[in-house]
Amino acid sequence: MVDLNPIWHNVAFVRQLASLRAAYVRSHDVFTAEQAQTSQRLGDHIERLMAGADNDDADDGEGNYVSRRMLLDIENRAVIAADVALRKSFVTAVYHLWERSVQRWSIFGGKGNPNHADLVELARNAGVTGDLSALKPIHNINNALKHDNEKWLKLLDEKDYKKYVFYPYDLKHGPKPSPYEMVSLKHQDLVDLFDLMATLGPDISQPWPNMRDAFVDWELAEA
Repeated sequence: MVDLNPIWHNVAFVRQLASLRAAYVRSHDVFTAEQAQTSQRLGDHIERLMAGADNDDADDGEGNYVSRRMLLDIENRAVIAADVALRKSFVTAVYHLWERSVQRWSIFGGKGNPNHADLVELARNAGVTGDLSALKPIHNINNALKHDNEKWLKLLDEKDYKKYVFYPYDLKHGPKPSPYEMVSLKHQDLVDLFDLMATLGPDISQPWPNMRDAFVDWELAEA
C-alpha cells in the first residue's frame, strides 16, 4: 500500500536527519578529544626533550629505534585525518538522505533518476520553502567526493565557493592530490549543512500538487 501522507514523510525526514546529526556530533566529539590527547602527549614530549630529559625513542624489538616525536606526530595527524574523512562521509550521507527523501515525497510524478535540478523542482512541488539554491555547492562537493572528478571542484571554484577547496602549498611542484583530498570541510560547515537541511523538508501545512488525483488513482487501483 502506497503511503500518501505528507506528515509521515516530514516526520521520517526530520527523524532521520536528527539521527545523522547526533551520530556526527558524537563521532566528532570523540575525535576532538583524541586529538587533544595526542597533541598534549606530543607537546609534553617536546617539553621534556627541551628540558634535557633522556630521549625515550621507541624500540621496534629488533634493535632499531624510532623517533618518539615522529610517532606522536603521526598519531596526531592520523586523528585529524580521520575527523576530516568523517565530515566528508557525512556530507555524502546527508545529501543522499535529502535526495532519496525528495523522490519519496514526489511519488505522484517526476521522472526516473532525476538530476539535481530535477530534485530541486520536485522539492518545490512538495512544498519545500527553504533556500534550495544553497544546496548547489553541496551537490558539487558530493560529486567531487563520490566520483573523484576535478570537474566538480572547478564548479566550486567558479561559483565562489573557494572555502570548500584546499590547495596544498606544494601543488605546483609536488604530485597533484586527488579531488577527494582537495575538498575542504570544517566542523562548522557540517553544522551549517544540518541547519540548512532542517529547513528543506516537505511543508505539511499545505496540500501537495496532484494529491487529490493521486488518491483517486490509488483508490481505482485498489478497487
